[in-house]
Amino acid sequence: MFVNEAELQQLVHEQPELILSGIPEINPVYCSDTPKILSLGREIPLRSGPIDNLYVDTNGIITLVECKTYSNSGIKRSVYSQAINYASDLQNMLIHYSGTEFIEQFYSIITEGNFVTYPQFDSMVAQLSQDCILEGKNKKDWKQQFLQRLEFNIKNGVFRIVILCAPSKTNLFSYAAVRNLMQLMTFSESGNSKYDLILMDLRGEAGAYQAQMIWRRYCPLPQIPLIANSLRAVERGIEAMRKRFSMLPSPAQATLKRFQDSLREAGIDVVENSIGYSLRDADTRKSMFISVETDQDTWFVRRHQIRNDDSLFANMGSDDVKITVTAVKAWAAGATRDALERVAERYKVFGKPSEINGVRGVMYEIWIYTSSETDIPALIHLLKSRLRYQTVALSPQPVLELATQ
Repeated sequence: MFVNEAELQQLVHEQPELILSGIPEINPVYCSDTPKILSLGREIPLRSGPIDNLYVDTNGIITLVECKTYSNSGIKRSVYSQAINYASDLQNMLIHYSGTEFIEQFYSIITEGNFVTYPQFDSMVAQLSQDCILEGKNKKDWKQQFLQRLEFNIKNGVFRIVILCAPSKTNLFSYAAVRNLMQLMTFSESGNSKYDLILMDLRGEAGAYQAQMIWRRYCPLPQIPLIANSLRAVERGIEAMRKRFSMLPSPAQATLKRFQDSLREAGIDVVENSIGYSLRDADTRKSMFISVETDQDTWFVRRHQIRNDDSLFANMGSDDVKITVTAVKAWAAGATRDALERVAERYKVFGKPSEINGVRGVMYEIWIYTSSETDIPALIHLLKSRLRYQTVALSPQPVLELATQ
């Protein structure tokens, strides 16, 4: 339940993925190639009033979100015209601008809002360019296509419009109001409209939020050609990945099968991608930042994006984790190899410089190579207890130095 609509706005401003999770074809849990979506800010002033939340994605699609709790009487009918008005406002405010002037005017509108995420247009584009869907692609070409599509989409009314409803302390769900709103939208909406209109419910329990679609007037939104080609490349990549795994020796395939069966029993989902398999918590649907990949005649588990300032590596070598793996070397950037001698007997460790909130440190990857003698239950235990939950704090002192203390 939400105390007020400002609380709901702030939640989806900080966690844009909650909006995506309510739309099946772009839910990142099920679609690893979902384009990156960025929150541009809250309460962006338009002619008919401030839009609650505004987002943009890698395809240059603008998403407008109007937040309402079920205690708000506007859900019955006014929220519909309100949301459509905002899209029309943005279109009309920019219709007479082109090229550089369009971008300047667009961002002058954004920066007049509250809680602006990216004060400069270039910083927003730079953040979008980090989308993994653009990995290995010519980002200069993408930027040019993005600018063209952003202008085209807004001028032609190509939007994603979300009416986001949530329970309040006085009203968990307003059946009559929602039914009236659905009937109104069904009667009014035209198949010729170029926007995707979604009525969505968002609620949480114990800090875990879930969005669900209530009603939708679907309109397919265009993709930038470079990204569309990239998605087709992902499909081909998954086919190639399956072929690589099928060529593993029989003992390795048998061990992998036991590992996959054990993952399901442990409440861990396996999702295919072009590299291998990514692991996700079955309950929370969140990534564990763990993948399963192949290397010549074996397979290995890779835990990446580790930022930890405790004795992680020393703990991994403790007696309660018994696992037999292929002996490999270990190293890390900016640290002595001697610091990893104990861990190197079992694990392969990479480190690369990283920075969070201005604090320099090292972000690590741990590679666990397997063999026919690998203790699968111990490996599952390691993934869930040692590598699943990590602190995000960084200290100026490298992690590897702490591990030797």
